[in-house]
Amino acid sequence: MQLLEKTYNISASDVWNDIEKMQNKKIIEKHEQTFSIWQHAGGRFLTYLPDNTKPKNRRQISRSTRENLDKEILQYYKSVSKKATKFHTLYFELLELKRLEVCGATIERIHTAYERFYKNHLIHEKQISQIDYLYLKKFLLTTIKEYDMNYKQYCNFSCILRGVLEYACEKELIQANPFSRFKIGSHVLRQSDTQKSETEVFTIREREQLETLIWQDYKR
Repeated sequence: MQLLEKTYNISASDVWNDIEKMQNKKIIEKHEQTFSIWQHAGGRFLTYLPDNTKPKNRRQISRSTRENLDKEILQYYKSVSKKATKFHTLYFELLELKRLEVCGATIERIHTAYERFYKNHLIHEKQISQIDYLYLKKFLLTTIKEYDMNYKQYCNFSCILRGVLEYACEKELIQANPFSRFKIGSHVLRQSDTQKSETEVFTIREREQLETLIWQDYKR
């Protein structure tokens, strides 16, 4: 991108605007393969949008100008696309961002955990808008039990889920991160060998501090 700016005097914003225009054009062209766009005798522009609540699974819309009609069409399809965004799509987007912030060893550790705990689970293909609190809770508890996790293992595993959902909030794909409601009970997790001594068992406060430290390390 910087090379384009220097060589052809083209700004990054110009390039992204051109890309967006091409994408918008493709969306409109694809729409017209299914629904016609026409101008009424009164001058208004009309088309249909998909709507499963209507008898013919479509609803008619009209706008005073073709430009405004195109904006409505684009808004509809982009909204649908956002809702259909899958967990793994956001994970890989987030991973690319993290490559700019952390070392290669950290990236490898995160992705190894993803391959182990997420890739072969249904959550990998789950639409982000469908991951509510109850789904999240069941996924966390069943995975903890399946892998007999201790507290540190749980933190390394769950940081990925928390991070992806927080990223989804930042992209305004969901309104709130359901992970913020989840509290893990100490009886759910396996005590590691180093914790079995009464003097070495983590207190609730120490657990919270450990989780915070691991989460901060993940975010860096």
